[in-house]
Amino acid sequence: MERDWAQTFRFHVLAFEHFLGANKQIRVPGEKAVYLAGMVARQTDDLYCKQITTMLVDDPAEIDLAVRMHDPYIGQNAPIVTLSRINAEHRTIRLAVCERSALPFETRFPIRLFGLASQYSYLAGNRTLGDIFHFLRNHYSLVLDLLRGYLDYVQKNAEAMEEASKFMWDRFGSEKNERNVKKDSWEKQGIDLRRVPQISPSELNGMINFTSRN
Repeated sequence: MERDWAQTFRFHVLAFEHFLGANKQIRVPGEKAVYLAGMVARQTDDLYCKQITTMLVDDPAEIDLAVRMHDPYIGQNAPIVTLSRINAEHRTIRLAVCERSALPFETRFPIRLFGLASQYSYLAGNRTLGDIFHFLRNHYSLVLDLLRGYLDYVQKNAEAMEEASKFMWDRFGSEKNERNVKKDSWEKQGIDLRRVPQISPSELNGMINFTSRN
């Protein structure tokens, strides 16, 4: 069944939850699990794969050059995050699909890439993404094993996952959006959210748009 991007992303979020639920001994924090599902969705999306073709690198020296070019300029750190993330994800999925037992030298580069993405996410003030990339870097062997197991799981249970996906998203769609309820309540009390100087960590997490390809 061919899906658009939103359907693909939703499918993998729910399928990954099913996979983790069937493996009770594995514990992955929620935002990390969503990111991993998004990683799989991106790498199986034809349009996304075409868009990133020109950003894929084979020589680590190209990453080093990008770091040297942009590191002195705090406002220019985003290109390093994007370049590192795209290549780290691409290499990770390739290892999960093609190399069932990756050698240490094959994992060294994607580990470093996730480390760079984490470092410069922190410097750019995005602590949530920094934490996610830090987790992927420090638990890379676990991440590879999870992705291999998940891809096998989806292949064996694709039809069942389709039914579960439809049921769960129909159910979630009928529930109230608590954020909107809270916003309506604040507006009734005359609270102007634009004047609030800070946001809580939980609200910051909720501001990340995981539904975008990029």
